Amino acid sequence: MKYKHHVIACLTLAIISSITGLNTHRLTLSTLEGFWIGVLPYTLVLTCDLDSKTSVVTRTLGPFNIFSSFSEFGHREVLHHWAWGPVILIGWWLIPALWVGINVPEITLVGAVLMLWCHMLCDVVYSGTKRIVPKWIQKVF
Repeated sequence: MKYKHHVIACLTLAIISSITGLNTHRLTLSTLEGFWIGVLPYTLVLTCDLDSKTSVVTRTLGPFNIFSSFSEFGHREVLHHWAWGPVILIGWWLIPALWVGINVPEITLVGAVLMLWCHMLCDVVYSGTKRIVPKWIQKVF
């Protein structure tokens, strides 16, 4: 799936979640800020595709990609696992942040996990439709 399609799907889900959360009073403006602090990095840069040597995010990070060793396991393996992917991708900054005393709101973690799961779901749906949709239709999109 193309990077821009992942970004569109994740941001659409984040916007819908934000509007729903505000309308149901489960989110306030301050918690909404924390939610988006989790959403943006895990939509744009820290995606599950860091396990692919040819992905847009891997090429963008270049030598700063600390997850480059995950490409040895193969694309859609470790970082695309519904439990291990978020633990690895969030844990690498959460543990040091907590260690130095930075308070990370739970809603930030919710936003990050939601975006990672959205990315994984998009990959599953895309792979499934790729098998059943004729090639000439796939070329249009």
